[in-house]
Amino acid sequence: MKRIASKRGFTLIELMIVIAIIGVLAAIAIPDFNRARIQARQKACLANMRVVEGAIDMWEMDTDGDRFSTGDVNLDDGSGNATTDGQKLCPDYIKKFPRCRQKGVYAYKSADMAVWCNKHGTVDQPSDGTADVGYPTPGGGS
Repeated sequence: MKRIASKRGFTLIELMIVIAIIGVLAAIAIPDFNRARIQARQKACLANMRVVEGAIDMWEMDTDGDRFSTGDVNLDDGSGNATTDGQKLCPDYIKKFPRCRQKGVYAYKSADMAVWCNKHGTVDQPSDGTADVGYPTPGGGS
């Protein structure tokens, strides 16, 4: 009598090895994915600040060198809605006011003549976005 050996499916050991390999690959990939996502948000925020700084420069040129603000002002409320000062730029210089994806607030600091985000700092001195770096109160210091 001839025995017909038929092998159907995978053994338990083979399945466990495949699952273990997938688990190791996931453990390696997920932190890198999160880090890349955080860096992408930071770079988008820095690009938004460059756009706002450019709009402020154009506004100052069009108003014959008037300063955009003589004090520190918040430009948005953290949800993409421009404040009264931020609305000076819309729609002539910025079609729609940008927003920080980490709920940061854009502000204009007149002493530095720079736009900055309370989550990501300034274009020249960015932070990693993990902590609130604060922002100036309207009409006051930092």
